Amino acid sequence: MIEKIKNAAVFLLILTALCQAANLWTDASADYNPFYLARSLFFEREEYLGEKAALAVPSRIISKNSGGVYRVKYNNLGANVGKYNCDAVLDEFFLSGKFEGIKEIDPDDAPSCVIYDYSVKIPSEAFAECFLQNASSFKAKANKLASRSEGFRRVVFIPCPEGDPSNIATVCFDDGSSAAVFTVKIKPSVNSSLWLYIKDGSVSDLTYFRQGGLFIPIFLRDGFVYHPLYGSNPYISPDGVLTLKSAQRTLSPLFGNASITQAEPDDAGYRYSSDANSVVKYNAAANVVEYSDYSAAAKNAANTLPLNYAAAAAFLNADPALKTDRYLAGYDFDGSRYSFYFNYAVNDLPVFIPDSMKQDLGMSYMLEITVTRQKVVKYKKIALNFFSDESSFDAATLSYRDFSEPLSEGGGQPSDVKLAYKYDKFRQLTLSWFLSLNGRSYAHPARG
Repeated sequence: MIEKIKNAAVFLLILTALCQAANLWTDASADYNPFYLARSLFFEREEYLGEKAALAVPSRIISKNSGGVYRVKYNNLGANVGKYNCDAVLDEFFLSGKFEGIKEIDPDDAPSCVIYDYSVKIPSEAFAECFLQNASSFKAKANKLASRSEGFRRVVFIPCPEGDPSNIATVCFDDGSSAAVFTVKIKPSVNSSLWLYIKDGSVSDLTYFRQGGLFIPIFLRDGFVYHPLYGSNPYISPDGVLTLKSAQRTLSPLFGNASITQAEPDDAGYRYSSDANSVVKYNAAANVVEYSDYSAAAKNAANTLPLNYAAAAAFLNADPALKTDRYLAGYDFDGSRYSFYFNYAVNDLPVFIPDSMKQDLGMSYMLEITVTRQKVVKYKKIALNFFSDESSFDAATLSYRDFSEPLSEGGGQPSDVKLAYKYDKFRQLTLSWFLSLNGRSYAHPARG
């Protein structure tokens, strides 16, 4: 009996020592913590796996280093080290963030920062729901943000200065005119990892400067060298035919993996159905797939923005033919249905449909999905995946200044500027400048 007690005591001592070592290890500087960095690099945190927190994922992540250089990331945000650590800051914010006031925020004034940039205004309470799904005191914790900010377009994270033992970071929820500013104490390991992320960057990365709230790419003297893109249709066979076998493989998951049958070709292409409630159309000429579900949604299902967006994200993740990264570009709510709009992103640049094509396609974004009471009722997309041609290079030589100066002669400041790939009717992608000025939109190839 005494021997068993001794063994138990030894076990408890070992367990205590391991826990203490783990705490010291995780609070150590990330420079000396390879396990923390490896986990940051390769694993999304367990509590954010799945789609329930999808609304909190930004359209893009922007970082600014101490030299005033901005970098922008659209792709692989789920595995982004900056996002991992910024989410950790948000966890601490909802627990212990201290409100510092409503202020005007200029990222240029911050020594360094990381920015969650959203294409739409995110309601604060909906954002809080993504981080407090299982919190017993949800309303009180969510009100920490919602009582100070109705919604925002950017979250600016300013880490604690290196060498400062306080580990007090600043979090700003910016609606475009002013920001609700909070301070929060974070783990030293999180602060160190944020600084590592801010300092990291390849010499081949496209860099940006900030002008009037816009982040604009900078071309070097020789221009911007990049890999051109090509489109691949996941629905057609190698000989260019959409076969029933191919449709079964790529379209049946939209029907919950039910068997589908091929109906008579319609004027635009092919029509598939599994029952009286679901129909998928493939328009070969326009390269568009459209799914419709006419069955009724559950009457008792909640119809909130986060849950409907989670349903949309789950549907997109279940589409086996969708291989290109995408980001939320906008949404509408008509009182009963949410329509979410997405654009593709490749090589950390978005893909846009030009205005000249939108009417013919019947869509303004690369993917459009409509949800009510957590049920997808319509899904429409450009049926291509886009990839880099790693074997070839191209150069964009028309700088933002060269493109914008002639347009700005009449006065006014651009309301939006993007360097993006322009999709055209030949299913090709051309790197182009997109600019909105004085209520008009302009697009021009960046190759000069």
